[in-house]
Amino acid sequence: MKIVIAFVLIAMFIVSFANAQERVSEKQLIQAFLDCPEIIKAQREFGERGEFAKPTVVLYNSLCGAAGCQYSALIAQKHESERRKANPMTMHILGLVNVGPKGDIVSVERVELIPFSKLKETLGEK
Repeated sequence: MKIVIAFVLIAMFIVSFANAQERVSEKQLIQAFLDCPEIIKAQREFGERGEFAKPTVVLYNSLCGAAGCQYSALIAQKHESERRKANPMTMHILGLVNVGPKGDIVSVERVELIPFSKLKETLGEK
């Protein structure tokens, strides 16, 4: 009985250690977002005048299975233009960072939101 309990405790330790290795810190997610060429291009387009806020992780999602966990994080960066001091124009750059089961960042892509009215036009609905 003692051997079974010891085996279970060792197995739990190994599994928890493996899961700890898979996690990516918020700092790493944000750095991957900032290093993405699509995000850099968007920052250049918006960044003529104004300033960017520090990117923040808006949504963090994980999917776990027998092979490990896969994560995705939606990251947003706010930009305020300085064109009008009283009412500055605010825009956001969104990016999706995908992390594989081994804890490596698989892909980073820019996400663009489409207003519902434009989406209906795109789909050909009236």
